Amino acid sequence: MIDEASMARMRATQAKTFDKDCVWVRVERRQMANGRWVEEEAERVSGKARIGRGGGWHGTSAQEKEIAGRLTAMVVYTVTMPYEWDVKTCDRLEIEGRVLEVKGVILQSYATATRAVCVEIS
Repeated sequence: MIDEASMARMRATQAKTFDKDCVWVRVERRQMANGRWVEEEAERVSGKARIGRGGGWHGTSAQEKEIAGRLTAMVVYTVTMPYEWDVKTCDRLEIEGRVLEVKGVILQSYATATRAVCVEIS
């Protein structure tokens, strides 16, 4: 069994590999009275992350491969970020001048980081 102190050390080691500036943006969508949908920025957090191109086809996680397999017509990225970030599907990540939309989050027991499969939207 891994104790909390060991997990903290492993997460700190993982964080040292984050080499890119990254902004996590929580986007909330709501429907207006006229039926139109609008997006509003609800939260913005800055930090460091690591980005890899290719997504699940080059990853090791079955979850990653499953999510990336549904996105065959898009350029797929896997972004690894701090464990504490509560990233969800449809959130946005701004990294290296790209705006990425999260299509899936890789959930694992004893995770040392949060990993997300993303596509570039601008």
